[in-house]
Amino acid sequence: MEISEFTFKLILIFLPGLIAFYIIDALTPHKEAKLHKIVLFSLIYGFVCYFTYYLVTKLVFFLDLPFFFLESLTNSSTPLNFEEITWVTILSFPIAFIITALHKYRVLYRIAYKLKVSEFLGNLGVWGYTLDNYGGWVVIRDLENNLTYKGWLEAYSDITDDDEEFLLIEVEVFNSSSGEKQYCLPVLYFARDKRKLNVEFILGNSYNTDNEEIEETK
Repeated sequence: MEISEFTFKLILIFLPGLIAFYIIDALTPHKEAKLHKIVLFSLIYGFVCYFTYYLVTKLVFFLDLPFFFLESLTNSSTPLNFEEITWVTILSFPIAFIITALHKYRVLYRIAYKLKVSEFLGNLGVWGYTLDNYGGWVVIRDLENNLTYKGWLEAYSDITDDDEEFLLIEVEVFNSSSGEKQYCLPVLYFARDKRKLNVEFILGNSYNTDNEEIEETK
């Protein structure tokens, strides 16, 4: 398949958008993006990058840098300005990190929720939303193996097809039936079907290392 000169020109112009999409795609949990979404979001991120570049250079720092983006899109005979593309490509990295942070902290969903526009929790569902907002000291009860894990939730898998993955530190392992402490570990990784787990969150400074809490909540 031959690529026309104008198509190749568009690819170079929207290189910052493609780079931003790749960074955001790599750093955020989601299902695999289809081709039409890749193209659409690359274009959107490209416009965001060029618009930010214009604001920074013309309105904020009053820099004498070129801005041929709109002319390049509307006039096929306008030559590419590689200086502009280079600067916008550099700018695409911090923009991608900012968008990733907005996604991580669910800023759009939180604003919509506060404004009572939507109660949608994002692509993590209630399970991911709960872990994302209340992670910290947790008690995880493995119902299938009769074990209780108590420790700091350092990391967890956002999206999995089968098991949910956990990384705990400063871990105490108890027998769920007797409440007897089995052993302690500095770090523990395990994967379980979340339908066979109970996850309890210890908020504030209520965490303690005694097994009384385990016995009381059996």
